[in-house]
Amino acid sequence: MEIGFIILSIIFLILSINNKVGNRFLGISFFLLFILLGFRDVSVGTDTINYLTIFERVVNSDYKGVEPGWIFLNNLTYYLGLKFEFLLVLTALLTLAPVYYIIKRSSVNPMLSLFFYYTLYFYFDAFNITRQALAVVIVLVAMVQLINNKKIFFILIVLLASTFHLTALIALPLIFVDKIPDNMLIYLLGIPISLLIGVVGFEIFYKIAPNTEYAHYAEAVDIDNLKAGKGFLLALNAFFVFVLLVIKEKDIHFKMFFVYVLSQNLTTKVPYGYRLVLYFSIIQVLFLPLFVKNNKLKGNEKILCTVAVILYTYILLYRLYGDGDILPYSNILFE
Repeated sequence: MEIGFIILSIIFLILSINNKVGNRFLGISFFLLFILLGFRDVSVGTDTINYLTIFERVVNSDYKGVEPGWIFLNNLTYYLGLKFEFLLVLTALLTLAPVYYIIKRSSVNPMLSLFFYYTLYFYFDAFNITRQALAVVIVLVAMVQLINNKKIFFILIVLLASTFHLTALIALPLIFVDKIPDNMLIYLLGIPISLLIGVVGFEIFYKIAPNTEYAHYAEAVDIDNLKAGKGFLLALNAFFVFVLLVIKEKDIHFKMFFVYVLSQNLTTKVPYGYRLVLYFSIIQVLFLPLFVKNNKLKGNEKILCTVAVILYTYILLYRLYGDGDILPYSNILFE
């Protein structure tokens, strides 16, 4: 199955070449991804077994530390007389349906958006950090409202996302994203400044923390992961500069992508900071297909640009592949 997941990404990529052909296969791809996600075994994903524990707590009216939206889904499953496995099926449906709705209505190339949702690991996150993956998708819905200048709806939908995972509230400042000046200097300076704060600033904290009451935060840092993340940061920031130089229009999609890069730089050494960044990085599902179409390059250069974007996402997939103990994979329908 490990190879199967990679092959599936290649199929999505091939189907995205022709928009009309790709759209015809969206329904089939939804069914396939839904089966793989919703009917996974409880052993797939580090946190899945923890959700089983939470389910058992909630049905016994122990709601401590659980967001109200997740309590509702657990109780709905229980009141319907169904087992925990149905909760996984239900959340898979609630996670994938908004993705398909958004890419169908708002993407310039829905199948390519699906490819990015898959290769940027958002889909695979749903196998593990299920609650947050659902909240991230709901934030994507909110982002579309923001793109359409419906700020009240954006706020309300982000608040809805927070009922499944409270961290979704970190997306609320995006309401001011359109206020970012369209200034090349700001974009270029934002990269080194955010990197400096994220890298040097946390190193200072790491040296000071052991002598303070915040020592446990320093102890939580995974040094090996931090070292491995340097290559990723280099690739991400180089890619952003490339996008900055060749994009035609720096619209709100681009500004959201800029915020994502800044947030990634700022949280690079924060334990579990990547989970907060998910709420900003999800915009790539809509932005990257738009960028492939909306750039200054022509002919072979445009083709090379598309290849560069695809390689960028495959680098991320390679970096994260299997993360969250989603491999080895097993499915209750095929046992």
